[in-house]
Amino acid sequence: MNFVTSSQLIIKRTKFQQLEKLASTKLKINAKETMRIAEELYISGFISFPRTETTEFPKEINLGQLVSLQTSDPQWGPFAACVLANGPSPRKGTKNDGAHPPIHPTRHG
Repeated sequence: MNFVTSSQLIIKRTKFQQLEKLASTKLKINAKETMRIAEELYISGFISFPRTETTEFPKEINLGQLVSLQTSDPQWGPFAACVLANGPSPRKGTKNDGAHPPIHPTRHG
């Protein structure tokens, strides 16, 4: 099953405001509820710090390791495996607050 149509895979960084907008338009979740869910995911260790506008991954973050944590999932594991096979290649971000990386998963649930 081929989940990737491009030879170069992109991991997009999600700014929190974009997260709120997507949650509102796609999932019909308001900003307050989005924040509550994001904070719960952060406190439970599933995602990195959610209140960041950083769009550039630090060189120290092992993106392959983060993606490999997702390969066991029956729903998106095959996509994660394709990302690993082609090597995670995030686009270059333009914002870095120096305190937090872009929002990303930190473990599989």
